[in-house]
Amino acid sequence: YETYWYPMEQRFGEEYTKRFDRFIRDYLTLKTQRIPNIKSVYERFKTEVDNKEHPEVLEGTIAEINRYSGYYARIALLKEEDSEIRACLEDLQDLKVEVAFPLLLGVYESYMQGTIERVEVIEIFRLIESYVFRRAICGIPTNSLNKSFAALIVQIDKDNYLQSLKVTFSRMTGNQRYPSDIELEKELLIKDVYNFDRCKYLLRKLENYGRKELVRVEDYTIEHVMPQDQDLSEEWQEELGKNWREVHEKYLHTIGNLTLTGYNSELSDHSFKEKQAVSGGFRDSPLRLNRSLAQAERWNKIAIVTRAKMFSEKTCKIWPNHGVLREIQQEHREGRTLTAGEM
Repeated sequence: YETYWYPMEQRFGEEYTKRFDRFIRDYLTLKTQRIPNIKSVYERFKTEVDNKEHPEVLEGTIAEINRYSGYYARIALLKEEDSEIRACLEDLQDLKVEVAFPLLLGVYESYMQGTIERVEVIEIFRLIESYVFRRAICGIPTNSLNKSFAALIVQIDKDNYLQSLKVTFSRMTGNQRYPSDIELEKELLIKDVYNFDRCKYLLRKLENYGRKELVRVEDYTIEHVMPQDQDLSEEWQEELGKNWREVHEKYLHTIGNLTLTGYNSELSDHSFKEKQAVSGGFRDSPLRLNRSLAQAERWNKIAIVTRAKMFSEKTCKIWPNHGVLREIQQEHREGRTLTAGEM
């Protein structure tokens, strides 16, 4: 208790009651490749531990659990000290990928044991982020995603972790597939991202791409350029054109018509020209998301789709495929290990 268990309690702190069973579930998933029901995790844990007949084996198991709890605290409680790795974990938390935690625990173990490098850890975390985000945008069902990640644990070659993960992703089909750039760009153009539960995450990543001085999206609200009000003013009807109802219905909640602002009440349902010119409006905004809005001559279907295409192309840079390509799978089949430069 003093050597192993008490340090775990301290590590989790106030989150112990809430998080510890989840940690044990993820640990058991990693070790057995079977996902325990959270309500029966204690019984599953007892079954695993009771199989350890010799005291020294049992102590080794508890010591291992203690070690893995340190990894879990870095992942779930963001206690990672490396700022770049922590940034990856923050993004994964925003993306709500707890189903990947067993796999992340395995990554940390390999990292701590020195079988994978720091740069590989970062790329693995970004690869998982891209996989989950692309699937979410493309509307691929998530009900079996936890099983998909559990299955990945078995398929990964720990001596060639990063490449084998890429190969495994490249083999996935159907509802497990890793969406292509073409599919991602196409779906983002038409997706209702306003009601997408990761909308703020999406806008934050678009805004901060390439920035060193990061913008806190928590300080802003989501703004519809073309207003949500179904009874659009005559000015807006004229702005959108004679098929304004169709444009409003189809593009209202798409990425092309959304931005961030700190002046939501000032912009309100005003005309596009007023939203550009008012104090705090698009022309007065420090946000990169609003640059194209500041420069646009009018706001109609063409403008919305053009802006959406600009963002959809950028998504492939922000959430890249990290080399999940057929060539990698082919090289793997031929039995030749790719060098870092070739990948």
